[in-house]
Amino acid sequence: MVALVHRAGQDPLAEVRDWLTRPALHELVEMFGGRPPAECQGGLLERLTALEAFSEVWDRRKGGSRLTIAQDDRTLPVDRILFCAQQLGMTESGAVTGGHYDYALVLGGLSTGCRSRTEYAANLLAQGAFTASDICFLGSFRALMDGEFANAREFAPNTTTEVAMLRALADAEFPSASPWQITVDGRPEEDPRHAQLRGERPGMPRLRLYAAHSSDPGRNANTADTYRQFARDVRLDGARVLLVTTHIYAPYQHLDAVRILGVPYRSEIETIGTPPHLSRRDFDATWYLQELRSIIRAALALVTECEAKE
Repeated sequence: MVALVHRAGQDPLAEVRDWLTRPALHELVEMFGGRPPAECQGGLLERLTALEAFSEVWDRRKGGSRLTIAQDDRTLPVDRILFCAQQLGMTESGAVTGGHYDYALVLGGLSTGCRSRTEYAANLLAQGAFTASDICFLGSFRALMDGEFANAREFAPNTTTEVAMLRALADAEFPSASPWQITVDGRPEEDPRHAQLRGERPGMPRLRLYAAHSSDPGRNANTADTYRQFARDVRLDGARVLLVTTHIYAPYQHLDAVRILGVPYRSEIETIGTPPHLSRRDFDATWYLQELRSIIRAALALVTECEAKE
């Protein structure tokens, strides 16, 4: 499988149109009693809006953390669901194209994912698979949950937040005697959702560390919030950007990056996922259906913004 790549000037909706026609998506929708997008009335926006509404049938998070995803109490055809997820690009990692990137972004999240992504990015760099001017770690002041501490204690025993964990991982995989220059806005201990951090450590490559504030006071900062903070801090116009995430999240995080970093700044966006065998978490059918909903919602947001500008 190749990486997900969006190039400057490319139609940002071409991949969405193609994705909506895939038989695997149609099979999953019909499996749960819905109408495939091709059979729905209206244009791209209308069909995605209908699909997003239908996808609530797969929502087991109900606004909570991924660690709180409830097991589906229905009898699921697990093998078919996993096969369809594979056909939709959710179960495999993309091979990095290589060459030089202006920025390589290691996306934040749960402790298991952050650790695997950081190690994977460091190994690819060490192997010469790519080079980058800056390695950037994107997170927030989100407090670690009970289910994360067992893994986090192995490399960052005293950390309690996502951004502190990312800093510990950056220091472990990219050791340097150079000190971090850290700036914090807000009161992270009292109001972590409205606080943010910017850090920089000189070197080759230079390291950047971010904790974004949330655009919605009712939740922690999400991937889109971290992209926006990063974009405000760097010279992104025409840049070549590599995203390193987990394979299951790569499709939706790529679409969000195209919307927030690619189209507005005419930058090239490439997204790779860590190989499944390197993952410290097993993803079951329920989890794949949840992230299928994430893809649909990210596609809807991209189409909505693009059509609003026409």
